Amino acid sequence: MSAAHAYATETAGYADTRTERAPRPTLYVVRGIAPARASLPFLLVVVLILLGALASSMILNATMADTAFRMHEAQIRLNILNDHIDTVRSQVQDVSAADSLAQRATALGMVPAGAPGVVDLTTGTVSGGTAATQG
Repeated sequence: MSAAHAYATETAGYADTRTERAPRPTLYVVRGIAPARASLPFLLVVVLILLGALASSMILNATMADTAFRMHEAQIRLNILNDHIDTVRSQVQDVSAADSLAQRATALGMVPAGAPGVVDLTTGTVSGGTAATQG
């Protein structure tokens, strides 16, 4: 059935009713299809969440890289300080060795001590022992 034929059929029916003076139908507003809710706010929220997640991961990554760099520098300084401590420790051991102490004492004019003696307090005499020898 063509649209023209349908229109003609419908208008023919109205023509008949006009002549009979039928009551006019009450008119009412027909609601159209409810418009879809706007999805733009939801998309904006999703995009903001994604951007926030991306930004936070970038900040965390940069912070971790900075921390790793500072740890590396601190490890280098620690190694240098440990080397310095080892050097100073070996110098102290060399200086405090018995041979080194004897040489330094001789250089300062000190002489080796003799054998110790015993003091008798009742008589007030010293028995045994030898005096220090002049080198």
